[in-house]
Order: sequence, then structure tokens, then C-alpha cells
Amino acid sequence: MTVAARFEIEYLQYLKPDGTLAGDLPPAVPDANALLPLFKRMLFVRTFDSKAIALQRTGKLGTYAACLGHEATHVGIGASMQPDDVFAPSYREYGAQFERGVKPRDVLMYWGGDERGNDFEIPRKDYPWCVPISTQCLMASGAALSFKLRGENRVAVATCGDGGSSKTDFYAAVNSAGAFTLPLVLCVINNGWAISVPRKAQTGADTASTPNGRNISRRITASLSFVERPRSARLEASSARSLSPESVGR
Repeated sequence: MTVAARFEIEYLQYLKPDGTLAGDLPPAVPDANALLPLFKRMLFVRTFDSKAIALQRTGKLGTYAACLGHEATHVGIGASMQPDDVFAPSYREYGAQFERGVKPRDVLMYWGGDERGNDFEIPRKDYPWCVPISTQCLMASGAALSFKLRGENRVAVATCGDGGSSKTDFYAAVNSAGAFTLPLVLCVINNGWAISVPRKAQTGADTASTPNGRNISRRITASLSFVERPRSARLEASSARSLSPESVGR
């Protein structure tokens, strides 16, 4: 049978399993000291996450979507974006949002039942949290289309989980971005589970090209390579081991 196409899936590695460097630092991070503020942000996110779970367990919050184990993925995405870009999150990308100016109190207000938490003082153009799975991808695709029609040098970024990549909303966003060559970046954060369904039960894909979600230098490099100007549609995947439940609630 005639072969229609062949392709390779590349992956990035800068740290070995023992934490030592696997090679030279990426061009996006010429100085290791430049990573220190990002590591501080990761630590802040992890501390915030543990405090928020404690608030939920003591009845001060309703449902709360934990992010333990996703810190580098989220912080790297936020650090790679420009202030005038637009971010369409799902419901746990606090690290990316903190990098973009969202305040911790906004997160606590939202999960405490106050929708004013979605009215971010900074960044004003970003979309609110989106609990329905992957519908935010279509929102980002629409924003990207508006950027192209207006001739604006901006990019729209959306995040979803590996389970979200099986939703029709995700495929519609991917297809429209490809058909119209939109400045859209869709980040699939693969933690191996679609809520309670393992990845092998919700997709027939053999593999997923995924930079490690706990390696901030690799995440920064992957994200920057996708949001460089001039921009076009990009799909990137990253792995993250969830170290807490999908969400905690009453």
C-alpha cells in the first residue's frame, strides 16, 4: 500500500530524572538565575493551592480545583505570553493567571461562590474560568480570528486537559485555527486522566508529545517557540502528574 505521509514526534529534555542538566540550557533561558523568579512563583502556587484546599476542607470554600503537580506547566505558559495576549483558561491554571496579574483573592472569591472573582482587574481582556470542558478553546479561537481580522500582533492561548482534547469543542477550535491560519495556541495538559477515565480509555492515539509539566525551563522553551511573532496556529501538549484529586468539594 502506498504511504501517504510519515512524521516524527520530537520532545524536549533539559533535565535528567535526577535533576541534573541533560545539556546546555535552552536559548530562552540563557541565565539560570533568570529561572529563580519562576521557581518562586511555582512555590507560591503550591503554597496557595495547599491553603485553598485547607479552606475548602474547613467549609470556607465550595468546590475547588487543585493544581498540585501542574506548577511548571502553568507558570511557564503565563511567563511566555505578552500582556496584550488573551488567555482562555479552564479552571485550575492559577500559575498562568498569577503571572498575568490575576490576584489570589480573585481565585478565592470565585470558588467561594462570588462571580466577581471572574472580573479580573488585570488582565482585563482574559476570559473567565470555564468549568464546561474545552468550550474555552472555541472562545480563544474566536479571539484569535478577531486579532487576524484587525491585523493585531496578538495571540490567543487556551488550555485544556487530555480528556478535553476528545471534545468536539476542541476539534472545532483546532480546525478553525488551521483553516484560517489563526494566531492560536492550544495547550493540552496531559495528566493521564480525564477526571476518572484513564487516557488509554478516552483516545486511540499511540503517543502524545509532551514536555514535562514540572520542568520550568522546558516549559518556557516550548511555550516561547509557539508564541513567537509572526504567529500561526499551534498545538502543544505537556505532561503533568496530578498529585491531588481532580477537584475537592462538599
